[in-house]
Formats: sequence, C-alpha cells, structure tokens
Amino acid sequence: MRRSLLLASVALAASGAAVLTPAAVQAQTVAAAPDGYADATAAYAAMSARRPADAVAPAARAVAASPENLEWRLLLADALTGDLQQAAEAYGLAAPLAPTADSRAYLTRARAQALTQLGRPAEARAVLREGAANGMLPGEAPLDFAYAAAGAGDDRLAVQGFAAADRAEPLKGAQALDAAYAARRAGQDAEAIVWLEQGARTLPADQLTPQRRHEIGRELQTLEQRWGGTATVSTGPAASATTLVNGGGEQVTQVGGEVWARVGGDNNGRPVQVFARAYQTVDADSGPTGG
Repeated sequence: MRRSLLLASVALAASGAAVLTPAAVQAQTVAAAPDGYADATAAYAAMSARRPADAVAPAARAVAASPENLEWRLLLADALTGDLQQAAEAYGLAAPLAPTADSRAYLTRARAQALTQLGRPAEARAVLREGAANGMLPGEAPLDFAYAAAGAGDDRLAVQGFAAADRAEPLKGAQALDAAYAARRAGQDAEAIVWLEQGARTLPADQLTPQRRHEIGRELQTLEQRWGGTATVSTGPAASATTLVNGGGEQVTQVGGEVWARVGGDNNGRPVQVFARAYQTVDADSGPTGG
C-alpha cells in the first residue's frame, strides 16, 4: 500500500503540478481551500524539521481533504520518500509523464540524488548524463543539477551546471568556491581560478578567516604555476671516466638545469607533468669536456 501510494502521488503530482520549493508551495497553500490546510501546514513543518515520517499522516489527510491539490500530493510523495529505493523508482516512472521541462528536470535530479544516497553513484551519473545529453538538464535549476552531479561524482557535469548558474547570476561565496573545487577535480584549471577569486571576493567577512584566505591563496598558487625550473653551477672533483674512482686532483665545473611543465589541468593534485634535465661540463683540469 505504501509503495503504490508513493508511486501514485509522485505520478499525479508530476502530471500537473508545478515544481516548487517547500517554502513557495507553503506560501501558495494559504490561498488554497481551507479543507486540509491545517494538516498540510503541519506536514510542511515536519518536513522543514527533517522529520518526514511525522509528515506522512497529516499530508495524507490533506490530500484526502483536497484530492485535486497536486501540490499536496507532491508534499505527500516527498514525505513518503524515506524509502529511497521506492523513491528512485517513483521518480523514474514519473519523470517521462511530467508536462513541463522544469518538472521533468526536477524529477530526474531527484532520482539521481536518491540513487546516490542508495550508494549507486554510477547509476546516478548515468541518469544525469542522459538528462544532459537530451537537453533536459541542467534545466532552470542549474545549481541544483551541479550539486547533484558533484554528489554522484561527475565533476565535469557539475562544472556544466555551475557554469550555467554563473551565467544566469554570478556565483558568490561558498557556491563559487564549490564550483572552483569541482573544476579543479575535473582538470579545468582556468574555470577553477576564476571561481576561486570570485569566491574569495564575495565570501562573507566572518567566513573569510586568515586560514581560509591562506588556503584559497595556496590553491590559486598551485593552479597558476604551470611550469618551473632550476639552474645550477658546480665545481668539484671528478671521477675517472674509466674507473669511476676519484683521483683527488681532477677538478671540473658543470652547469645544468631542470625544467618541468604541467600538461592539462591539476586533476585534483594528480597532474601530468613533463620533465627534462641537462648538464654540461664546461671546464676541467685536463682532458676534454663533455655533457
């Protein structure tokens, strides 16, 4: 009974209800029919307090009082999603039935998040990638998509979502920093640098502690340093070219250097680097010089 009620509630809500945040839905509920209003309010309060089990009964009474109220059906569905396995199945069945792009995107994200919480991130990534490939995602809530993708372990998809959100309205504070870290893990250093600087500029003063400022600065230094090198000049005794034994009297002077460069992005501290080293003997007490 619980399973069928969940599937029916999600499917009915998806077939005609707009996708709203709990706060927005609750605000609209004030103007709804009085039947079931008190129960719906109690259910919203329980959901806000992260007590979905306590929201099931009042949400069910609200739906029984006003069966045509699709927002309350969606509230009931949310309350019933304590069983993540059922929730993932319900969202998967409801998404194709949803009449609007926003509701389809919402249900697809919800399915992916349920799969992630079930410990099935590979399936969650597949759901999100399919949604992105067919243009359903990121949708009108790209930031939600970004966090769903990051939670599923697909940082490249997450960067797409963060970028879409940033185009709509520049990311600020912690959101910009989250975007930067996702970009770094994805090997997209240029985006990571922009968002790190953006986050540092807009992070509230009480959060930008000296330690946090140092951490961000260190991240920037790591990402911006794409190559480096050293040069040396040394004079000292040289070993015999044939015996490899130092005779004690032969003195040579050598110059040398090493260079390295990062190929591609930082990849979360696992960069691909190329390295070269060369040394040349420029002076010796006797005999020819060589490299």
